Amino acid sequence: MAETIILGTIETGDITIASQQDQGRVRARQEDSCLVERILGQPVALLLVADGMGGQRGGDIASRAAVVAAVAEMRPWLSKLQPVPTLRLPEEDEAAGADASQPFDAVSALADSVDQSNGGELMPVLEQTVQVAHAAVRNAAAAIDALDDAGCTFILAVLVGRTLYLAHVGDSRAYLWRQAQLRQLTHDHSGAAALVAAGVLAADEARAHPAAHQLYRYLGGTTAAAKADLSEHRLEAGDTLLLCSDGLWDMLPDVEIARHLLAHGDLPDLAAVLIDAANRAGGEDNISVVLAHIGAVA
Repeated sequence: MAETIILGTIETGDITIASQQDQGRVRARQEDSCLVERILGQPVALLLVADGMGGQRGGDIASRAAVVAAVAEMRPWLSKLQPVPTLRLPEEDEAAGADASQPFDAVSALADSVDQSNGGELMPVLEQTVQVAHAAVRNAAAAIDALDDAGCTFILAVLVGRTLYLAHVGDSRAYLWRQAQLRQLTHDHSGAAALVAAGVLAADEARAHPAAHQLYRYLGGTTAAAKADLSEHRLEAGDTLLLCSDGLWDMLPDVEIARHLLAHGDLPDLAAVLIDAANRAGGEDNISVVLAHIGAVA
């Protein structure tokens, strides 16, 4: 069995990132691919997780091709992205219903007011990046005999200061941990998740449902364009973002993930604890964990 791969811990601006992978206890090879990149001197980071579909041949080739292509597509854009701070005035606080008896905190106002101007420029880039990654998976599979059905899930996150941009296809997930509450930011593109959304299946029944891992959206496998979910989220000081493959969330229910997030503040330690817990729960798939913590502005 392969050992856990510690992909690294980095700090950029007030963002701290840790990422780890493990082969798990059952899979014969590692089919997940992860990557974290940052822009030196800027609070900008790119986080990627792709999970080769274990039921199809060439999952490792598919996930690696998707990540390599996505990073090459995104790199020229990353250096252009930076938060633009704007100072919120006291009268704007009053208009918004803030307590006028409290002193105006210019530092907090600055930290909480970041121009969202990157969004209009970045969303088309994320959509294009998904299509480039999709084509790369198709091309990589076509280059090897009998791998035309290779595919992978894909989740890409761009952090620009305290703004998060997500592009997502499949059932690798993004979670937000805020004030001791865990919220899933992505929607699984699986048969079971669709049944839950339609009200046919209860959420707690989805994990054991036969369609739990039957994906209706993923990269590769079809000549049609990949349809990604794109979203933008405002982050706060103290937030932790978790990207993971189903090797984590399928082994650990959300309440268990939340328990570890509550107990472990150190990111590399938390990543290792989550992977260990997934392995102790069975380790039935490859496990990938990428964590990003938003600190306070100095």
